[in-house]
Amino acid sequence: MPYMIDPGTNPMGEEFEAYNRRRWGGSGWTHDLRAKGRKDGAGANFENWKWWPNTYKAHQLVRFAEGKGIDTSTSNKVL
Repeated sequence: MPYMIDPGTNPMGEEFEAYNRRRWGGSGWTHDLRAKGRKDGAGANFENWKWWPNTYKAHQLVRFAEGKGIDTSTSNKVL
């Protein structure tokens, strides 16, 4: 499945810190990202990142839509 960072993510998602400890040993790699998240309200704000989602179903939906000829170009901005 394209764009999946970790196909082993719990199907229901995982608590952010627990996920990062399991996957990378900690969330240190996110500090800069969280500090620089968009402040203008128009995009991602990672300051309060609490949950690591499993995006498998979202990717399935995009592939289904593409198979039906539906334009999914905006999905790349979301996923």
